Amino acid sequence: MSKVGDKRADLGSYAINSEAGCPWISAAESFPNAQRLRASKPSIKVTHILFDKMTEYTDDNYWIGTLKRMSTGRMPKYFKIVGPELVFRKRGGGTLSMIIPKQPEKVGEIINFFHSCGVYSHIDEKRNCLKHRNKIANFKPKVLKWSSISRNRLLLDQALTAFAAKKVDETGGGTEDFLELFKLLKLAAILQILNANNVEVKSNTIENISVLLYDKETGRWDIDFNVARKRKSKSKPKEKDSISSIWKSYFELVAGDPALIKAKKASVKSTETEDVTATHVEASQTVDASQAVDASQLTDPEDAGEVN
Repeated sequence: MSKVGDKRADLGSYAINSEAGCPWISAAESFPNAQRLRASKPSIKVTHILFDKMTEYTDDNYWIGTLKRMSTGRMPKYFKIVGPELVFRKRGGGTLSMIIPKQPEKVGEIINFFHSCGVYSHIDEKRNCLKHRNKIANFKPKVLKWSSISRNRLLLDQALTAFAAKKVDETGGGTEDFLELFKLLKLAAILQILNANNVEVKSNTIENISVLLYDKETGRWDIDFNVARKRKSKSKPKEKDSISSIWKSYFELVAGDPALIKAKKASVKSTETEDVTATHVEASQTVDASQAVDASQLTDPEDAGEVN
């Protein structure tokens, strides 16, 4: 059995500085060519010199790298060069294309084409955000009337909420007062008690509701239904023209046309002859009936019995 000191001696023989303790170091030194040398990449040829020259006219690193790759024939995904055109293949089908400008100064046209295809750099996205912010800052909302607000559920809730909050703050109420007032106004709007005659709208917000009442003693809100129900009387409907007046105006309008006047006279004559014929027929039927009655009255009942 070895002593403890002997073990320490054995461990010390494998120190880092000892060649015997690190055989892989001695192996590497004895075979210097054992490590595989990294093969150098072949130089990539520039096939589209125009794209390489375009990099001098932009300071965006993203487009510089993209144009560098395009100059060596490595096109972005869904893009390819077909003759003098740069073609983009849409995912859902179809293509977009543009003629590649021959002047490198027109690199902006290439970048705008990428924008139309949905490709943006980080700087482009920042510029778009600034544009959208400026649009929002300069946005002027459309002026709406009560009729437009009342038909849109979202706009109605927003307008009533803002008005109820303002009124509750003015009266020093709390959350329960706000909910009570909001429900009252929403119900009045649904029942069309609130209308353009009693609701004043300015800058797409409700400024005043004339039929809204507030009792300071009880702190309750209410609607004056007597005033709200009074509406302007609707105009009476126009009387419809009779058929005879329509025909009269028609004939007066076309009175100057001789063909229509002749047709009118012919129709009148035909109706007159029909009326005369009908009158003669009725008269003859009446005469025949009267003659039959007279004959029955002249016949003697006794002669009638003898005949029987």
